[in-house]
Amino acid sequence: MKKSLMEQVFLIVFWLAFLFFIFLIILLICIFPFFLMVYSFNYYRDRETTIFSITKHFYNAIRLFYLGLSFLVAYFIFEIKYFTLEEKFTSSSVPTDLIIMSLIGILLVIFVHTHHFILSVLAIQRFYLYFFWNTESFKDSTWFLKWTYFVFYGFHILFFISVKLMSENSQAFVSKVYSMAYPIYYIGLNMLLFSAALLYIPIFLSVRKLEHLVSAKFYKPHKYILNQTKLILAFKTLYCVFCIIDLISTPVTIQMSYLYCSKRNVQTLKFMFSKVFNGLKVEPFTLQNEATIMALS
Repeated sequence: MKKSLMEQVFLIVFWLAFLFFIFLIILLICIFPFFLMVYSFNYYRDRETTIFSITKHFYNAIRLFYLGLSFLVAYFIFEIKYFTLEEKFTSSSVPTDLIIMSLIGILLVIFVHTHHFILSVLAIQRFYLYFFWNTESFKDSTWFLKWTYFVFYGFHILFFISVKLMSENSQAFVSKVYSMAYPIYYIGLNMLLFSAALLYIPIFLSVRKLEHLVSAKFYKPHKYILNQTKLILAFKTLYCVFCIIDLISTPVTIQMSYLYCSKRNVQTLKFMFSKVFNGLKVEPFTLQNEATIMALS
């Protein structure tokens, strides 16, 4: 009876994970063109914000991610078709194919981990922008982004090169250490993003106190801050259970966070949908300057 119950629970969890995975795949494909259009539409306004260097980086990084993912899928389809035509695997081609696909997969995984860290810093940055530091301190984050990539990719490259140069006994030892250390690294990285996302809560509570302002009533910034927080926390909670979803949900999180981070972006997104589906008309809107509100948009 216990075994049967466990099997049922496993099947339920498996199918829920599978359905969520399919949903993310569809979302990953559908959200990208809208992300590009909204970013292009709001480009000149975004240039005036304090986090433009990071949002611009996300834009370029997301395009690079889709390029790498498209290459991986195209290569995989080509290999399947090639082997179907050949009707057999050759001993020389299989290792090469595995190396190429593994290399691309590793690069995409490092991309995900790097952006976990960047998303964490972005949450911390917004917290300080709102409560403490002068906004001028964050005008240029280019150096930070470059160093983040250098550290994450540099560390992994050095690690794989050093392991390759080791003897077989040393490789076995490093493999054991890595199998124990990697879960700690991965959990720590996810806990950092989870904790950083919680910093949006005091911002949300503080902004709610500004509801009496005309601009706050129009833009409702706390609503979009809360949506961002819910989105990040929801995905990160699922990461702890289904790590395979990590690779897909990270670019989805980045794009959805941008699309729903401000009233302007949401209005632009509605306008894009109305153009595509010939649906609802979007009323014209005007910008209002409110220092506290615009700092969060």
